Amino acid sequence: MNQLKVACVQFQPVLGNVKKNLETIANFIQKGEELSIDVMVFPELCVQGYDPKLAASNAEEQNGSSFQFLIDESKFSGIYLVVGIAEKGMVNLKYTVKSTGGHASTPKPKTPITTLAKACTRVHKRPFKARLVQPVKDML
Repeated sequence: MNQLKVACVQFQPVLGNVKKNLETIANFIQKGEELSIDVMVFPELCVQGYDPKLAASNAEEQNGSSFQFLIDESKFSGIYLVVGIAEKGMVNLKYTVKSTGGHASTPKPKTPITTLAKACTRVHKRPFKARLVQPVKDML
């Protein structure tokens, strides 16, 4: 039976210095290759630096440059990586507007289009606040 070699990495990330932190991660991955490691587990928020209060402001888009770097490192090294990174989430909304109908020659002051436009504008002006949900806080 083959044994799975797992390395748990601990290091002090530099707050806000993604380039330096990725360099550090890459150095650990290189060492992992030398030791024939199969899986490497890195600390939470190790890419941006650990500060839960700043996690949302330092978050990057899914499949951003850090993600691509880590994916490439994993493919090149053959090591599976578990890396704590702050990522931006997303939401999909579906609006439904109903109307009693009418005729274009005598439109009502409040049409379904104006109602929809107002709803979209309200959502746009009130973005969701960045937050960490309790299970994530408990984990940190």
